[in-house]
Amino acid sequence: MLTASGMRQHYLLGAYVRDQYINKTHLLSPSYNANEFYVQSTQVPRTIQSAEAQVLGIYPLGTTKKLEPKQVKKAVPNIKIDDLEKIQKELGLDAVIDGFQPIPVHNYNIDSEDDVLGYANCPLLVKDYETRLMNDTFWKEFDEYYGPRIYQKLA
Repeated sequence: MLTASGMRQHYLLGAYVRDQYINKTHLLSPSYNANEFYVQSTQVPRTIQSAEAQVLGIYPLGTTKKLEPKQVKKAVPNIKIDDLEKIQKELGLDAVIDGFQPIPVHNYNIDSEDDVLGYANCPLLVKDYETRLMNDTFWKEFDEYYGPRIYQKLA
C-alpha cells in the first residue's frame, strides 16, 4: 500500500505536471481528454495508487466537464434510489461528487522500467533531466538532503 506521504508526493508531482503541461505550455487540455492523456502502471497496488494520486494532481477535483442541465435526468440509472433528490442537489451539474474525474490507469506486466517512466518520449522531462544532471548545485543539495537520510537508514 502507498503511504500517505507517498500519496502527497505523487499528488504534488501531478500538480507540477499540470502547471507545466496545462498552465504554461498548454500541451494538455484543462479537462481530461482520453486522446491526449494515457496512464500506465504495473500491477502492483502501490504503483496503481501512485498513478491515481499523481493523476489527481494533474486533473484535480472540479476539472471535469459539467453535465448540461438537460442531461441531469438522463444520467440517472433505472433503479429506485431513496435519496435521489438529495444526491442530485449535492451533485449539481457535476457528474460525480466534487467534480472528480475518474481516469483509467492501465495495467500491464512490466518488461522494462523505461516503458513505465517514458522519459525518452517527453522533451520537457528530457530537458529537465539533462539540466539537473549537469547541475553541480543540484547534486550538492541532493547529497546534503538525502545523504544523511540514506546513511541513517543503512546504519
